[in-house]
Amino acid sequence: MQTALITHPICEQHDMGDHHPESPRRLASIRDHLIASGLDAQLIHYQAPLVSRDALLRVHTPGHVSNIEAKAPRQGMVQLDPD
Repeated sequence: MQTALITHPICEQHDMGDHHPESPRRLASIRDHLIASGLDAQLIHYQAPLVSRDALLRVHTPGHVSNIEAKAPRQGMVQLDPD
């Protein structure tokens, strides 16, 4: 059985600031480690598609999805929770 790596280039733009562990630097570190260890060549690589609202509604309530959409800035960041 093979393992899939599902990601998208836009993930490298997800910069939540230096205080947060999820960052483009972390993704680059993971990718570099996979390559250096030889594991990268054993993975099946997929580019994640843009999620549809219907797909989001399979795992979140309509109110939650609408709340996030209403708070999404055209540029910059908005803090949704303490994390």
